[in-house]
Amino acid sequence: MGYFSRFLKPGQGLPPMVRSTLILVVAIVVVGLVLDGGYIDIEDPDKVTLTARFGPLEGDIYPLIVIARVQNISDEPMSLTSPNPCDVFRWFLLDEHNDFIQSKPQDACTQVAMSTHLAPGKFQETEFILPIDARRVEPGGNLRLRYRYWGLEGQTKFVFELPQ
Repeated sequence: MGYFSRFLKPGQGLPPMVRSTLILVVAIVVVGLVLDGGYIDIEDPDKVTLTARFGPLEGDIYPLIVIARVQNISDEPMSLTSPNPCDVFRWFLLDEHNDFIQSKPQDACTQVAMSTHLAPGKFQETEFILPIDARRVEPGGNLRLRYRYWGLEGQTKFVFELPQ
């Protein structure tokens, strides 16, 4: 008889403790794969919303017009801080396979801390234009923009469609 025969009794299968442990392990692995694969986005509704659309080709650059908005839906004032003006909005662009396409270039930046406060129910909204190299994106491609706006992180998915 094998090692596992002492755990298995004829006609009874695995003991209940082993069955429930296996089910729990499989459930954790499936949830991890679904979240990591981007099949489900879990976003905090009071954090950042972001819209993105491409503008017409300018030389070899597609301007990606991004509107970032953070809203305070709590009953308390919300503080937004950034170590410098260049870090208010940081980003990088990925393709549908999570392969790197492009990110915000490093700029010389004054080291002046930035901060603002949002009263309950108020929002902060800013438009950014991201210069995306036309050689790095293809029409119809699924893209994912990961970002940090005022220290709050998020991502948005969209399809690269040629601007009209």
